[in-house]
Amino acid sequence: MEKALHISRLSDFKFWRAEHSRIYFGNEFCDRLIPSEEELDRVLSFAAGRNLGFTLLTTFCTDKNLHSYKKLFDLLSQSRADAEIVINDWGLLKIAKNYPFDLVLGRLLNKQKRGPRIIGVIERLPELMRERFRKSGINGYFSAFLLDCGIKRVELDNLLQGVSLDEFRGKGICCSLYIPFGYITVSRSCPHRCRRDLSSDTVADSICRRECLENRYWLRHPQMPVPLISKGNAVFFENKIIPEFILYKGGVVNRIVYEAEA
Repeated sequence: MEKALHISRLSDFKFWRAEHSRIYFGNEFCDRLIPSEEELDRVLSFAAGRNLGFTLLTTFCTDKNLHSYKKLFDLLSQSRADAEIVINDWGLLKIAKNYPFDLVLGRLLNKQKRGPRIIGVIERLPELMRERFRKSGINGYFSAFLLDCGIKRVELDNLLQGVSLDEFRGKGICCSLYIPFGYITVSRSCPHRCRRDLSSDTVADSICRRECLENRYWLRHPQMPVPLISKGNAVFFENKIIPEFILYKGGVVNRIVYEAEA
């Protein structure tokens, strides 16, 4: 089982342990957190100095941000042609296919059922429906499309209701499982950038200073079986329980991605 460490900023190097053979770097949820070329170069140096595999995480994009990623891909192709790119935007896939990287389908596109409230009712559902809530949206037609695009790996969240891997068996697609944080939802709106003007009762869009990298909030509600973690424009849950299928050698899931922080 390969073990990878997901970091979103340079100070997260402190979480690296010898058991981690791969570094995931970048952000999946906000196009304002796309790494700079200098940041990418420093992470690549860190990975090269420890003989680590490297995976670049990407987010959904505007046309402007597609250009930003192209510059990162150009830099990455010069030193790490063996790198992986996690795709969370279909427009970015079109660009990434022009590079020699291994392509991976990200969590924003796998269509898992993430709402924590499902675990409060799932035991009352018919078995067929319970199984459906444990699956992703990677059916036979979708998996064939992914393979045609050169995508042979899919990123998965460790769902509270459990994860079904049946749709991946025999398809030639491997999976990575993120632990301990899973994402629930993401928005184009960020609470850190919305400032209410009390004099006019309007909400202004302020300059992004990446406050979300330093601040997160735990949200609790009687209808939610677990606390929600709000960070920037995304909401997460925590699940520290390691599924039994992780122990199976030669299984569909052959990589664990440990997240330093939500």
